Amino acid sequence: MPATRYCSAVVETTVTANTPDGDTFETRKQFVELRSFADVVAHLQAVRDQKMTQIADSIANGQAESDDYVNIGGCTCELHNALGGVVEFALSTNDSLMMRKEPEPFTWYRNGPDSDDILVFYIDGGHHTEFSLRELATRDHGLEKLERWIDSGEFPENLR
Repeated sequence: MPATRYCSAVVETTVTANTPDGDTFETRKQFVELRSFADVVAHLQAVRDQKMTQIADSIANGQAESDDYVNIGGCTCELHNALGGVVEFALSTNDSLMMRKEPEPFTWYRNGPDSDDILVFYIDGGHHTEFSLRELATRDHGLEKLERWIDSGEFPENLR
């Protein structure tokens, strides 16, 4: 990872090459420098908006059913702080998902309501996982904890 003064986000793109033996796929990672917390939030929202647009286009083109996307939460972004930590973070309308990848052990922060309601988050690009609201954090609280993690490297402890 390149040196950063605040935070960087990983943007992955898949490149398809048509070859005589069939299509080949290559995933490329690019680090995008985010210079302030406002930049981080704008990036997270842009990733969510892009995923929601892709889903809407798939439904409009008849490639997907709207019933398959009723409980979409968001799409995670891999973020690196200047202290060497790595998290995956996603925003939904009211909730957030914050998972620590480095330093190990893997864990995620949760302070959501005691509810079995489910939201689906896309992780690592296309993989999706269902989370109950109790396994998430509220949007504002998750953003508060993310900002602290970026500044200090401190990953929050769960409230319960």
